[in-house]
Amino acid sequence: MKLQKKLLFSFVLIVLLSAILFSLLSYGSIDKNLLQYMGAVRENRLNQYEQLFRNYYLTRGSWDGVESLLQGMAAEGGRRWGRGIGMGRNGPPSFTSGTPEELLLLSPEGVVIADSTSSRIGEKISPDTYKGQIRPLYDEKGERIGFILLGLSPQSGYTRLENSFLKSVNEAVWISGGIALVIAILISLLISVGLTRPLKKLTQATQGFAKGDWSKRVKIKSNDEIGALALSFNRMADRLEQLEKVRKNLIADVAHELRTPLFILRGNLESMLMKGDPPNEERLALLHDETVRMAHMVNDLQNISLAEAGKLPLHKEKVNLISLVQKVVQIFSAQLEEKKISIHLDLGEELTFVSLDPKRIEQVLVNLIGNGIRYTPNDGVIEITGRREGERMIISVRDTGPGIAPDDLPYLFERFYRSDKGRSRTEGGTGLGLAIAKGYVEAHGGSIQAENHPEGGSIFTIRIPLESDNDL
Repeated sequence: MKLQKKLLFSFVLIVLLSAILFSLLSYGSIDKNLLQYMGAVRENRLNQYEQLFRNYYLTRGSWDGVESLLQGMAAEGGRRWGRGIGMGRNGPPSFTSGTPEELLLLSPEGVVIADSTSSRIGEKISPDTYKGQIRPLYDEKGERIGFILLGLSPQSGYTRLENSFLKSVNEAVWISGGIALVIAILISLLISVGLTRPLKKLTQATQGFAKGDWSKRVKIKSNDEIGALALSFNRMADRLEQLEKVRKNLIADVAHELRTPLFILRGNLESMLMKGDPPNEERLALLHDETVRMAHMVNDLQNISLAEAGKLPLHKEKVNLISLVQKVVQIFSAQLEEKKISIHLDLGEELTFVSLDPKRIEQVLVNLIGNGIRYTPNDGVIEITGRREGERMIISVRDTGPGIAPDDLPYLFERFYRSDKGRSRTEGGTGLGLAIAKGYVEAHGGSIQAENHPEGGSIFTIRIPLESDNDL
């Protein structure tokens, strides 16, 4: 069963049960309170009837003609109440034609001498067995002169008139409950549609993802839990789309990077096999260089993947970071001398004894300094600064090159990305250097950032948390 139907069924069931419970409770409450109220009303009416018939008897000394009194009241609609019999204008209700209430006047012996319906005159009734309210009548001397009987319905403790009223009230309760049920169904239908419509959009979007359509997004403006779910879905979709693009670019870039060395290897091997060209030292050195290049590329990709997965092995030890930086600078001495680039070092003494993986950090420094040398023009300057800030160390490498294009900044640390699209791979490397640097720094729990320096050139900043002796 669909969620919308489940919600609609649940709402309708709740409202239906509530309506039934309300009706039952209302019926019980109305029945109880009406019984009390009508009992008091009947008691008051019996008092009035008692006064009426007692005055009639005392005035005439007998019950002669009392039947005509009741018939006259029924014919005149009660206009004779209180005329000449000591009653005021607020006498008991009249017995209008069709009134189902039964009022009987009995003699002391139990014989009906007056009947509001004129159907039981002369019938002998035992007051003890009569279903209704009974009121004995006494004269001035206290002698019993008769009984007044107010008949009730055989099915209940009400008169038939009261039963008719109770029935109409119950019908009104059930009708109102039915109307409430219909309204509740309409409201629940609107609520269920409102709840399930965004879920349907989410379902359609996920189905699109399953088919490879990464452009699907959900537009939901609500601020409730479903809106939060849609927002999380869209963020996940953005991330997955980005990862899918990275995956496709990675495959294309790896294939492109491997195509050149494989083409060189294949061409030379086919030449030696098919044309009989004998291998010489120069050709073998070329083939060796290409295999080494492919091995480095594969190894770099593996290390990047391990770093991104948080599984890159680190062999930390206490290292003199100042000596490590100087060692890396010495590696590039030939390139620095060739381009007449000056190196300015500004390293704090607190960096002489820090905990890190020297091989990984050395590779990071090699990549950053080498990248700076590549883009710094002749007679330029590279500044390397290092200091401790709180519980972390900060190392910056700044060059005086042309800087980084704003469009390139978000993608510098992606695999195989090159800001200079026209640079050859033999001159510019594989495009994995900054991606490796980022992976190695993050493996140490740090971060790396690239930006343009206000005074020109670019600056790469590494932030790595310092570890205490207890962490080793």
